[in-house]
Amino acid sequence: LAEVTAAYDAAYADLLAAGSIPDENYAGLANHVAGAQLETIKEMLRRSVLEGVRGVQDPTAPPWSRVEGIEMPSSTRVILNVCRFDNTDAVDAAGNVVSSADRPFRYLETIELLEGTWKWTAREWIDESRSASDCASPAS
Repeated sequence: LAEVTAAYDAAYADLLAAGSIPDENYAGLANHVAGAQLETIKEMLRRSVLEGVRGVQDPTAPPWSRVEGIEMPSSTRVILNVCRFDNTDAVDAAGNVVSSADRPFRYLETIELLEGTWKWTAREWIDESRSASDCASPAS
């Protein structure tokens, strides 16, 4: 479990770094992300470039994530039930916030052992509505 969560955390750190540029070819992404999830992230980064936005972390709202459940369908596949608040705002070239992080989200995150390395391969958003989540903040 420690290896799996470390791989997920590394993948997420690479995602945030790639989004702050943005750069779909950010070198670290392929180290920790693979398959459909890598393609989804690259597409998101391509859209960011076309829209002229990048991710900027909001220092007034600390990020957090919490693993609330774990399934291990096989010895090479783990599914994490994760509550996560990303303090990353989309900012345009002039420095204006285009959209801001305003609430946590719940995901099923799939991590798979591929060629000896745990990689983030899929994400399923599982909140029951687009406007709310049952994830409680750590301060709650």
